[in-house]
Amino acid sequence: MTEKEILEIIKKHPEVILEVIYSSIEKIRKESQLEIERIRAESNKRISQMENQIRLEIEKLRIETKIKLQVMENSLLKWIIILIILFQALAIILIILLAK
Repeated sequence: MTEKEILEIIKKHPEVILEVIYSSIEKIRKESQLEIERIRAESNKRISQMENQIRLEIEKLRIETKIKLQVMENSLLKWIIILIILFQALAIILIILLAK
């Protein structure tokens, strides 16, 4: 078909051409909407997965910190007991020395 023949068809049947254009635009719009919804659903899924990973990591860090604090507390208690024993030993030595 030549350009002249195409223009002649358009002139003779503009409503058909408009209907074809409109249906094409409508099809593209629907496909775009579906693609937007698909991307939105995929994004929401990824966000949800990332939120879950972050929650798990926070909980893991919370547990690790709690364990480290417990270890530090136990170590501190051991040092306090050692110091008490040393002070008691020092007090006994002083009593013995003063008693002579």
